[in-house]
Amino acid sequence: MVDAEQPLPFCAEAFDLALIIHYVSDSIIEAICPLVRPGGFLIYESFGAHGNNWTGLPLSGQTAKRLSGFELLELRERDVRGTTERKVTVKMLAQKFCH
Repeated sequence: MVDAEQPLPFCAEAFDLALIIHYVSDSIIEAICPLVRPGGFLIYESFGAHGNNWTGLPLSGQTAKRLSGFELLELRERDVRGTTERKVTVKMLAQKFCH
């Protein structure tokens, strides 16, 4: 088991696909980007806005800004209703640029 909040114990460009589902962290995208091989994919989906967990969701546009060296192929953000903040749920597909 790996703690995603600690430095990840993988070599750079170790994976063809990184899949992050129902996990939201300020640093997870930046930690995963270097681990994907050129031409590889990143699939990311935040958790839904159920109960008070919406408070941990990113702001609109925040997740895509964290990508480094990737082409954003698909981004779906859904506003969390009933809040004054611009919190969103996120579904994202990105492909790492080839060298």
